[in-house]
Amino acid sequence: MSVQTLTLATTENTEIISHDPATGEEVGRVPNLSAAEVAEAVKRARVAQGLWAALDFKERGRIVMRARQIVLDEMDAIARLISRESGKPATEAISMELTPT
Repeated sequence: MSVQTLTLATTENTEIISHDPATGEEVGRVPNLSAAEVAEAVKRARVAQGLWAALDFKERGRIVMRARQIVLDEMDAIARLISRESGKPATEAISMELTPT
């Protein structure tokens, strides 16, 4: 079982910081969004989904295959990041999160 450590960066809760559970080192930061900001992101995602649905099957397939290739090209770096964030071995990150069947 992996343990992911997240802490709030400031008392204002403006960021969430991810730490490497093995070293305690900071891995990265993401904004801690307000409810209004989350609602806006959901609204924008719904608009984007409509645009996606309007694409024909061939175009959606082309985009998905391009995204797949990017993940494959960056697999080692992504696996190292997953390993740092979760504490799991990079090989497990690849087999369980990046290339599941």
